[in-house]
Amino acid sequence: MHARITTIEGDAGRVDAAVQKARDEVLPILRQQPGWKGFTVMADRSSGKLVGISFFESEDAVRASDAAVADTRSAVAEAGGAAAPRVEFLEVVIDEMA
Repeated sequence: MHARITTIEGDAGRVDAAVQKARDEVLPILRQQPGWKGFTVMADRSSGKLVGISFFESEDAVRASDAAVADTRSAVAEAGGAAAPRVEFLEVVIDEMA
């Protein structure tokens, strides 16, 4: 499995707006992408930092999906008061949820 990690360093007062935009605009696009496995967003409300992780069955799938979410990813950053998100691609080597 592979993941795209998006980090947004925004305004603490705009976390909810960014989360809502991710839920309403990014998630529906992700659900339509081939190989999509899941999406998690974490927030530090005191600093305004958001980290979103989208999971895909392969490296090819996660990279192929990137163009589909690029504009909405930027819109989430803007809603959160951030300039530009930082994006990384990593292989998932351990994945366990309770």
